[in-house]
Amino acid sequence: MRTETGGAAEAVVFVTRGLSVRIGLQASKITIDLIRLGRRRAILGKAGLRRLLTEHLSAEAVDTVVGRLDRSFA
Repeated sequence: MRTETGGAAEAVVFVTRGLSVRIGLQASKITIDLIRLGRRRAILGKAGLRRLLTEHLSAEAVDTVVGRLDRSFA
């Protein structure tokens, strides 16, 4: 899986798409996507991840995702 083998920036795109779908469906497995994004944030840094998220999500959604990451990985 790309999120596990490298390509951190590219992986963010795939995970973000999955997260958007899960949120839209109110799926319970959002935690999986947050864990994957947390791993990418460790590689890209907070600013790098935020920049990539803004390319694929609204500003409000970015704030929500980053907030959840902060709470999950504090």
